[in-house]
Amino acid sequence: MVQGSNDDIPRVGGSKALNDVDVRWQQLEVTGAARAALLGNAPCVLWFTGLSGAGKSTIANLVEKQLHALGKPTYLLDGDNVRHGLNRDLGFTDADRVENVRRVAEVARLMADAGLIVLVSLISPFRAERRMARELMKPGEFIEIFVDTPLDVAEARDPKGLYKKARRGELKNFTAIDSPYEVPEKPEIRVETAHCDPATSASQVLAALQQAWGNDSAQATRAVEKGGVPGEYAGSPIVAAAMAAKQAAASPAVGNPATGEATASAVTGINAAAGNVGALIVAAAAEAAAKTAASEYADSPIVAAAMAAKKAAASNNAASNTNNPQPAALKLPTRTIFSFVVDAEPRFAHEGYHLARSLIQHSCNQPADINVQFTREVDVPTRDLFRELGCTLHDIERFGDGRSCNKIAQLANLHRFDFDHVVLLDTDMIAVADIRPFLGEQALVAKVVDIAEPPLPVLQDVARAAGMRNLPPVGTADIEYVATFSGHCNAGFLGIPKAIAEIVDGSWRRWAQWLIEHNESLERSGTLHRIDQVSMWLAIVMDRIPYRAAPSNVNYYVHTDSEHRYVDANAGIALIRYDEAKLDALGKLEPQAQHNALERRAIEAANQQIGEGVDHAAFRNLRVAQS
Repeated sequence: MVQGSNDDIPRVGGSKALNDVDVRWQQLEVTGAARAALLGNAPCVLWFTGLSGAGKSTIANLVEKQLHALGKPTYLLDGDNVRHGLNRDLGFTDADRVENVRRVAEVARLMADAGLIVLVSLISPFRAERRMARELMKPGEFIEIFVDTPLDVAEARDPKGLYKKARRGELKNFTAIDSPYEVPEKPEIRVETAHCDPATSASQVLAALQQAWGNDSAQATRAVEKGGVPGEYAGSPIVAAAMAAKQAAASPAVGNPATGEATASAVTGINAAAGNVGALIVAAAAEAAAKTAASEYADSPIVAAAMAAKKAAASNNAASNTNNPQPAALKLPTRTIFSFVVDAEPRFAHEGYHLARSLIQHSCNQPADINVQFTREVDVPTRDLFRELGCTLHDIERFGDGRSCNKIAQLANLHRFDFDHVVLLDTDMIAVADIRPFLGEQALVAKVVDIAEPPLPVLQDVARAAGMRNLPPVGTADIEYVATFSGHCNAGFLGIPKAIAEIVDGSWRRWAQWLIEHNESLERSGTLHRIDQVSMWLAIVMDRIPYRAAPSNVNYYVHTDSEHRYVDANAGIALIRYDEAKLDALGKLEPQAQHNALERRAIEAANQQIGEGVDHAAFRNLRVAQS
């Protein structure tokens, strides 16, 4: 026995008593808050409780999978698993059950202090022990999730045959048979599993977590701007982006040591971290699958097809090179092309002219990368305006209603071009910085809708008519705290990688055509002009188009006085979307009192761009025609 060790402590009832013994709490230099900040994460304990056979382990496993796909650090403590090691000495008496919960709760507390999201799947039948577990955690850190399954349903499932043994008297102290289960009185989350599958239950849990984690992005944004990272917002994508930026600036491996400038990979990482919490969680898993072909998340047929084609092409190229050795070719730089539509309404030509010039200045390798798609009635002088800039011109075949759906038709003219990404834009936009760092490698990138239009009930009607079995998680729109479904994105900015461009084209067209033929819900709600947007949502959800949400920076409205909830304050604004009615007599944007410094800088850059174009005679004629 070592003098002064814990072995000197007298045992009381099988445990050591700490009273009146010199065992003191050792203060540690690295705090839980510091660990959480390092991970860019808000630690918490998700405590799944319910009857045996309720589905706790299955649902917890699905939730962890999706959180892991989003880059969240997690660990799942499963009731059966801990009894193989940590709690192998415990039985199923009431006293042992209490000790089982206590030990798991202590481990969960330590893991949360390490900065992890801890998922606990444990029957934990007694309220007092669940309350004890809650009290071990920091305020707000314990989230009780009641997997509510009636006894008859759980007993009918009986995946381990335990209920049958208990009914025969072969198992004593079995919960809900001869030992009580005390139903949670006020759980943070409650899911009923009697009439829905585990995936739907997991989506409900994730939707509730989204709301809990994403409700105060404004305060998080202000904290980032001030340089502070309060612990309660450490799970925010905005804070995560700021932390990534700090790490990129501090690390010589990811930037230029002389200038402190981050490399492209660092910028990509920062932008990826800035994806909003309301992003489609299943689609995030699909993008993870695209990046690692053998990934366990590769459940999207779209991703699987694209990856298989890429592998086949690589294999053929390797075989060809083996048979016919050629000198190594230089790798060409990534090429991004842009596209927007100009019709006969004068304002679109005037706005498109500014958009094209701004893209050439900020985002293009060459003017020919700007694809301007004209409806057939646009006159020759207007076309010449863009031809003089060096843009590539197209005639577009109208699609659907011939107006709101025209952007869907753009991809048909672009497949023949050699590009890595194509970006589809609304015409009433102007670039004030490079858009390309926001694009994804294998997933469609778009911004969450600005306002929740069509509203949630209309999308639910559309989903039911389309045969959608499981609704995606619910998030909120960008500039208002109103619910919308994840994956419901603003079609004014779509960044599409070449690998899935034709797949996106076919899926988007198919669902738009279906929606035109089943437009009753949109017509009743006055949102027929949202067909392109809603059909893209259907493509993402129904055909599992891999999708990643972009921050507000790439479709930043300046004509509203609402808060932008998903802006990455660290990256700056790249693309402004404006309303023609808000322009002054010179066609410039007018800063409003509510605009912050970030917005004002972007507006100044846009106005400088606009001012440089007003001397063109054709431009002046367009302004006269418009007025």
